[in-house]
Amino acid sequence: MSNTPNLDLELVPANSFQPWESINDTLQLIDALLHLAVLDKDENDPPTTVSGDAGKRWIVGSTPTGAWAGYAGYVALCTGADLWRFIEPKEGFEAWVIDEGVKYRYESSAWTVA
Repeated sequence: MSNTPNLDLELVPANSFQPWESINDTLQLIDALLHLAVLDKDENDPPTTVSGDAGKRWIVGSTPTGAWAGYAGYVALCTGADLWRFIEPKEGFEAWVIDEGVKYRYESSAWTVA
C-alpha cells in the first residue's frame, strides 16, 4: 500500500474490491487538515464527546492521558462518541486555535505562535 508524500494519505490500491473505504478515509483526513482550526491546544485529558462532535479537532497537550496517551502534539480528530483518530503533524502545518484566537505553526517538532 502506498501513501501520498505530504499528508500521508492512503492511495486506493490497484484492483481494490472496496475502494470507497480508502477514499472515505482519505476524505476524512483532508476534511480534518484543510483549513485546520482546533478547539484547544493544551488539553491533556480527552474530552467526553458524542457522535455530534465528529469532525472537531484538538492539538494534544504535552502530557496526554487516557485515549490520548502517547500522542503529545498530534492533532486529535473526533470521529464519533469518544472515538479518536490521531494525525501526526508535519513541518509547516498551521492551525487556528479557537479558544486563544491565535494561529500556530508546527516547526522543529513543536507548535509555536505563527
